[in-house]
Amino acid sequence: MARMGRLGRADIDPRFESDVLKYPVKLNVDACLQCGVCGGSCPVAFSMDYTPRELVELVKLGLKEKALSCRAIWICTGCNVCSDRCPEDVNPSEILNSLRALAFKSGFKVPEMFLKMMENLLSYGWIYEVDEFTNEDRADRGLPQLKPPSLDSLKKMMEATWPRGD
Repeated sequence: MARMGRLGRADIDPRFESDVLKYPVKLNVDACLQCGVCGGSCPVAFSMDYTPRELVELVKLGLKEKALSCRAIWICTGCNVCSDRCPEDVNPSEILNSLRALAFKSGFKVPEMFLKMMENLLSYGWIYEVDEFTNEDRADRGLPQLKPPSLDSLKKMMEATWPRGD
């Protein structure tokens, strides 16, 4: 993480790790050994400014501004490979979810495309609208039709972590 530059006491937020851990999923930040399996497994790590391993370290160090302003938290695809392969059950994928939620709540810049995906999730249950054309195409391929998921539980979860700031 040499690209961080020089850090001072003002860069450290001692409450940052506890803020990240408030996310409503089991997170195990202190168990991270910094082995690098998560970053080595991540299919999009090549385009991130910080790998999942480095983001966990930023959380542990209390470097809130660095963690919440980086582009890596928005590049993460949520594939969960990092969490699946973590030998210590740290759950880096959910840590990145927590960082996205904190960035949103704290007023950090959220990419427009990500906001559109969240709106689509609340409207359709998917990050894009599944229309008749999509289902007809799926039928032609011998795939089952996509039916909208229950939006009630999805909306409750989204409102808990992604409140709309009108």
